Amino acid sequence: MTLALSRAYQKVVIATLRPYTLRQLPGWGRLYNRLAAWEQNDRWTGAPTVEMRHRDHGYVTLLDLTKWADRLTYFLGRWSDIAIQTAVKELVKPSDTIVDIGANRGDFSLFASSVVPQGKVISFEPNPVCRGRLIETIERNSIRNIAVQPFGLSDQPAELTLYIPAYNDGEATFAGEGAFDPNQTKAVTAEVRVGDNALCSERIALIKLDVEGFELHALKGLTETFNRDRPPLIIEIARKHLARAGSSPEQVISYIESLGYSGRMLGIQRSNGHHRFKLEALPKGDEGYDALFLHKDDPRASFLTA
Repeated sequence: MTLALSRAYQKVVIATLRPYTLRQLPGWGRLYNRLAAWEQNDRWTGAPTVEMRHRDHGYVTLLDLTKWADRLTYFLGRWSDIAIQTAVKELVKPSDTIVDIGANRGDFSLFASSVVPQGKVISFEPNPVCRGRLIETIERNSIRNIAVQPFGLSDQPAELTLYIPAYNDGEATFAGEGAFDPNQTKAVTAEVRVGDNALCSERIALIKLDVEGFELHALKGLTETFNRDRPPLIIEIARKHLARAGSSPEQVISYIESLGYSGRMLGIQRSNGHHRFKLEALPKGDEGYDALFLHKDDPRASFLTA
């Protein structure tokens, strides 16, 4: 498809499909997958960067429509992960402190900022590309309760190689050697610190952890924080990503459980036109998923058995 045809295609899809997806009318997902999902990236070559005010948190961001994640946000008018959003709303108070480990471009951090207007969000992001975009969004919206930390978290301080694939800079990982096409991958040196040291003066109400396979290293550096504050943990568990770092879902889950936590997979359900998260048994397969872990002494642990 030529660039001219791609741009014509994009204009037609935006004009006809976006009004439908914004309202999430029946069948919107199938239509979106056929016309604009990541499998259709070639058709979105040369697509514009657009400015959009999100209807979930109200902030204005720039969205690069050549990127599949930004496209999905644009077509929905919001960050797509409703399960995490509804869970966080039930787990924190407006004055709480939330930690975002692997902040990426800031989808979770921006949402969390709106949920804790009297509190704060501490965002860790070693990827200079994504971190720069998050900082630009914070400045654009004059957000005062997000503190961006320019390093990652691990079980020991170090300077590590961060691998950033060209097709999606949001998938950058410390466990990426050999995982991506070397001709389409940028390698940069980035700092990691021990999470317990970085958070020793904070009272943490919730931790979100998504670091593309490096989760076990980050968790082992947060043992004191989990023992002290017992915050709920929302974590991505993806066997393929964890294998790159020499770990597995079983090892990650076992370590979290050793801290006194129990977990379930996060899903979404809709009733009377409203979304709410649902919890299911942790799966045994290879597909990635998000999970919620609560400490056994947390009074909200009944969520896990309800």
